[in-house]
Amino acid sequence: MRQAGPGNVRELRNTLKQASLMADDLQLLPVHIAAALPQALLIRPDLPAATAGAVRAERATIGPPAQPLPTQVAELERRAIAAALTASGGNRVAATRALGISRAAFYDRWERWPELALLGR
Repeated sequence: MRQAGPGNVRELRNTLKQASLMADDLQLLPVHIAAALPQALLIRPDLPAATAGAVRAERATIGPPAQPLPTQVAELERRAIAAALTASGGNRVAATRALGISRAAFYDRWERWPELALLGR
């Protein structure tokens, strides 16, 4: 009820699905919903202070929801290329060898992130 935004049945279904995928428990708890919706205000003002504090503490230990795998892989590739370029002093051929990928694969990935062009010479 305290969720910001318009909300609808599809959003609710997606939130519950996300929470159930992220939860290891057999029962969904408020902390699972909080992990699926970090912007949610799940703590009602009518809850006792001790209960509200416990929910806040559990929510803080869960962390943000996982990003989609392709996003995580792309970020890992970007960091690896940046580290290889930095370690090689900007030498793209040496970075390619260090990463163990072809030059074509290196340049394909290197061109995705314009900020990496500053590291390569």
